[in-house]
Amino acid sequence: MSEAQPSTAYRCGQLYATLHVLCSVGTGDRALDKQEARDKVLKRPEEHLGPPLGKAAQYVMAARRKGSDRAKAADELFRAIVDFIPANGKLPAALGEGEKGEFTKGFHQQMAEYATTHGRLMT
Repeated sequence: MSEAQPSTAYRCGQLYATLHVLCSVGTGDRALDKQEARDKVLKRPEEHLGPPLGKAAQYVMAARRKGSDRAKAADELFRAIVDFIPANGKLPAALGEGEKGEFTKGFHQQMAEYATTHGRLMT
């Protein structure tokens, strides 16, 4: 993986982390934080990343109703989504074994960053 151009699997991990935190900040729902949910995304990213990606604007709207701190965080997270969409604009249908490791690295790296910047809001 090049530092300048993360792999599609790595980006998908970052995207999943972003959607998880955005959902948590906006709605308080931590369903995307469960290992079972991550396992589904690892098997079929296109199928299981698509729905929360489609709900991203709803998460922002919910956060805005909860106050300025959550609104600011949600706006930042929403804008970050475009950085993590795969370069070809497609979510992969499946990931190979090595790609699953890249996804996991991207997820954990992004979650560590969000724990620092938005940890108190991730309820």
